[in-house]
Amino acid sequence: MLTCQKGCSACCRGLFDITLLDAFWLREGFAQLPAQVREEVLGRCRPRLFELQQRWPQLTNPYLLNDLPDDSWTSMPEGDETPCPLLGAEGLCLVYPFRPMTCHLHGLPNLDLSGEDFSTDLCTLHPGDPRSLPEAVLRWPFRETFSREIGLLRAFTLQLTGTPTSEADTFIPLALLADYGCFVGMKREE
Repeated sequence: MLTCQKGCSACCRGLFDITLLDAFWLREGFAQLPAQVREEVLGRCRPRLFELQQRWPQLTNPYLLNDLPDDSWTSMPEGDETPCPLLGAEGLCLVYPFRPMTCHLHGLPNLDLSGEDFSTDLCTLHPGDPRSLPEAVLRWPFRETFSREIGLLRAFTLQLTGTPTSEADTFIPLALLADYGCFVGMKREE
């Protein structure tokens, strides 16, 4: 049995990259939160932005990471215990139905139907090896799903910027603070 359940937020720590597609989806959920809650969340995001701009002065709105040296943001410090700004006081995600793909998949074996393993980061809170779960629980068409996600991202970035790209990444705090109105064809948010 998996230990992931309501209130478990052990993996909701530190900075991890999400796609621009995930950022827009996340913001859809964020916009549905009460104004006071949104302001509290943004209050947790601002110090992260300041910290990251101290590290990378060239990090400017809309806060995409792909123009930074790849190794500087793809391997963020493991000891960062800063909670996700969208983690509520009860240990619950404030935008759970809108959480990024990585939040859906983190800590679980990502075994494709072919047997290919797309993730080596397994949750250490699971009793035993999660790979010992029944095949029906573990296997999913990950290769096909990830290929479709890349296709969606390319179409999305083409619509936004006029250039299709397979990589457009940010961090959750940055996604919530960014002004995406700078993209071609996007309405500036108030």
